[in-house]
Amino acid sequence: MRKPSDDDRLNALTHGVFSKLLILPWESVTQFGDLYIDLLDEWKPVGRTEHDAVLSIAKGIWRKRRMQAFLKSELDKHSCDLAHDAYNEAEVLRMLYISIETQPDKWETWLSGLRTQEANDLRRKFPRENFQSDSDWVKAVQHEIKSNLLPAATPLGPMENCVNPSASVLFTDEAIEHDIGIEERIDAMIDRAVKRLVQIKAMKQMLGSSAIENRDQVKSKRSSNGKSNGSMSRDNPRTHR
Repeated sequence: MRKPSDDDRLNALTHGVFSKLLILPWESVTQFGDLYIDLLDEWKPVGRTEHDAVLSIAKGIWRKRRMQAFLKSELDKHSCDLAHDAYNEAEVLRMLYISIETQPDKWETWLSGLRTQEANDLRRKFPRENFQSDSDWVKAVQHEIKSNLLPAATPLGPMENCVNPSASVLFTDEAIEHDIGIEERIDAMIDRAVKRLVQIKAMKQMLGSSAIENRDQVKSKRSSNGKSNGSMSRDNPRTHR
């Protein structure tokens, strides 16, 4: 009977019943698979108990990534919410700069994230029908954003350095302590799984060494007994009658 390979186990985890427990609908099955494969390559588990320990490590790392993604999602969501204290006009402008080139048809959707005055100014300055091509219109709007609007929205200047100055609204001391507590619990779970895996491997190695030693002792004893019996046979004249 063929033993299940790591690929078999990965398919069972990512496409079977475990996928509903490990991977949320909006998360990437492929990314979890890549993480799990990397851990299999790193630890080279043998047997069910070792594979279970590696899976626990993968689950812990995945949960840490999930928490970090959630925090970023919360920050991005509130950064574009005009009614929220964490609203960041520079972040909205940065996304507008990118989206107008990739999704020009959603121009009005992105404008809705700006304050009324700024949105109306852009509509007035850059009516789409006044440009010979969409590319000319996109370049004109991007130039306005990068040269005038972004420097006014953030003191940092360059677009790649835009940072949400209101992030402290979300990351209060209480929120930070809560996040640290969650991360510490996840790290403790990972540490226990690693310790368990190391102990299992060490125990297997110890038991394997003991088995080999016992086997060698048995062989040595049998060999000694055989030699002893042979010597007795030669010395006892009755054995030659």
